[in-house]
Amino acid sequence: MKQKILSIFFVLALCLSAELLKPSHSQAATHSCLNPAGFDFVGSSPATEYDDSNAVITFTLKGLSPNASYTVFVAKSGCEFGVGSGSPTPNCPSVAATSASSNAAREATFTLAAGSAFPDGMAGPYSMWVVGPGTDADGCKLIGSYTLVTHVVCTSDSISVSQNRGGKTCVYEEGIAGSCLNAVDEIKVSASGLRKDGSLYNGEIQINPSWVGQLSTTVTNGSTSTFNYPALGAGGYSVAIEEPGPKPDRCSKSFNVSVDCEELCVTKEELDEAENLGPDKFSLCDQINNPTAQQKCLQCSGGEDGTEGIWTAIGCISKEPQEILGRFIRLGISMGGGIALLMILSAGFTMTISQGNAQKTAQAKEMMTAAVTGLLFIIFSVTILQFIGYSILKIPGFGG
Repeated sequence: MKQKILSIFFVLALCLSAELLKPSHSQAATHSCLNPAGFDFVGSSPATEYDDSNAVITFTLKGLSPNASYTVFVAKSGCEFGVGSGSPTPNCPSVAATSASSNAAREATFTLAAGSAFPDGMAGPYSMWVVGPGTDADGCKLIGSYTLVTHVVCTSDSISVSQNRGGKTCVYEEGIAGSCLNAVDEIKVSASGLRKDGSLYNGEIQINPSWVGQLSTTVTNGSTSTFNYPALGAGGYSVAIEEPGPKPDRCSKSFNVSVDCEELCVTKEELDEAENLGPDKFSLCDQINNPTAQQKCLQCSGGEDGTEGIWTAIGCISKEPQEILGRFIRLGISMGGGIALLMILSAGFTMTISQGNAQKTAQAKEMMTAAVTGLLFIIFSVTILQFIGYSILKIPGFGG
């Protein structure tokens, strides 16, 4: 009997303890928001740096519940949300920056008005959370982080690298087919769209090319003058912009130089109109970790020895018809010469051991005659191929 009573009291005690340990609905429990799993941005995500505390941020989310209401909260990074009474509340200062309703396509556009993205107007990292249906048990989802900066703001697009060729200004842009800088003409570098504290920047900056010393210059209305540099050899280079003094680079642009661009040229107007003209011929080299092999790949893609090629595991393979045919001819001559030499040695050995046998002697003479004839044919093969290939068949790569 005592054991039954003790068992009942033990079960009641466990139930009471579990009930007491449950979080009160009137007191928020702290949870960290998750990264977006079902949610995603339509198009590009918001920028991560802003130089104006009154910047307006607009973005569209997809993957939401259809025809539902969502709110975006903004707070300093590191804040967490507590879930209480069925709705999330921040445990550090924040604002409900904006709200929007999703459509039947499960998308909603949010606009953080001037001042709402930076509620305290202070520099430092901020985060955005979205609250609404489908945000899991935590009641919210972290959708992005950004910061307010007070230095010169720029991106790689702010830096222009170009050449003047054939009466046109050819600009370089990674990932755009036809964008090419050669190793013959001088390189032009300039910058534009530099901003600070919400306005176009006026003041001093330093331009830091990877191939020459640093240059100090003055920025007017966010733009610099154009600086001319002598022609560069085939390979990869970069140019960076930084503030005066011992400060890190603010932005940089990488570019590649080819031995010969031929007719390849993309102007600024064509670049503004082009969304994607094709892959960059140097993109393969970005996958190579070994610095020596990567430099050889850049030289090959840019035109090693004046001929553009394709980098492979066995080295650079030229795309020029003359070079390809030349390699086949050299390979054929080498193999043919080696075979002729072996035949001559074999004929000499057969004649030596023939011991006056007329049949073996005749075979040895025939073999030697064939080998010498073949060797002469190989020696004069280039002239014969030039005549047949260029004069008669008009095969590309002959006669040039």
